[in-house]
Amino acid sequence: MRDIDLNPLESTKLQLLRERHQTLDDEIDEANKKIYLSAREQMRIKELKVRRLRLRDLITQLEEEGDGS
Repeated sequence: MRDIDLNPLESTKLQLLRERHQTLDDEIDEANKKIYLSAREQMRIKELKVRRLRLRDLITQLEEEGDGS
């Protein structure tokens, strides 16, 4: 983790985003344990994956901004 170059506020924000990302990851893993998923559950997993990907992109962007300062 590259929080060293970030100010305390950015570091806290980055940590919060990582925690949200992990929470989504856990939700997706838990949902995928089911043998059968209804159409609604499949759509929910798809939405969670999109949110997780957006968070990952934001985390990467903040890390890169921190490396550039």
